[in-house]
Amino acid sequence: MTMDHSLALAILLVAMCPQIESGTEGEDNGSDIDIREALNTSEPLWLFWQSDRNSFSVCSGDDCINETETCIRNVMIDISSEDCYFNQVMLMNGLPYTAAYIGKFNDGKTPPKSMEVTEVGDSFSTDSGSGVHQLWVLQYLEPKDRRCMVFFIQELEDLNICQMYIKGEPQPSDPPTGCETFFKARCNKTQIYEPYSMTCK
Repeated sequence: MTMDHSLALAILLVAMCPQIESGTEGEDNGSDIDIREALNTSEPLWLFWQSDRNSFSVCSGDDCINETETCIRNVMIDISSEDCYFNQVMLMNGLPYTAAYIGKFNDGKTPPKSMEVTEVGDSFSTDSGSGVHQLWVLQYLEPKDRRCMVFFIQELEDLNICQMYIKGEPQPSDPPTGCETFFKARCNKTQIYEPYSMTCK
């Protein structure tokens, strides 16, 4: 994927997403957010709120089963100025499941605020970028302690979504006020899905 294509995807993400609303309250000015700063941690990033459902149906013919993803967190494996490797760990219907991903910081911005994310081992992944299936754009990073962040995520064959992550173990008072205000102002505030619970470990 070319740099121009990546930038075009980022613009499309903000301009056309039906679930992400325009507004100024809590809006990111884009001048000082570095996605590497948000991701560069040995602590898990817990998916706290999301604008899309964390449950779905998997069907084979007329037979369908419901899958529910909970206790989702990203665990950083390695990060450099150009890319990062991380595992996404979750419970799928109560059973542990892990997938490995690579994120490439190639949006042409200084500092970078987005990454193209591909699953490691994806048979469609090539140097041309044809395997990229998500664009993660960091739109909010809690100014005070940098422990809460909101990403706009564009899935190439699906609706755009918002995801809020908490760095380290979430507290009963979470999310922080700034993070909550931004999410409710800019994302789908009619329904917030919460894959995290205090029983997650």
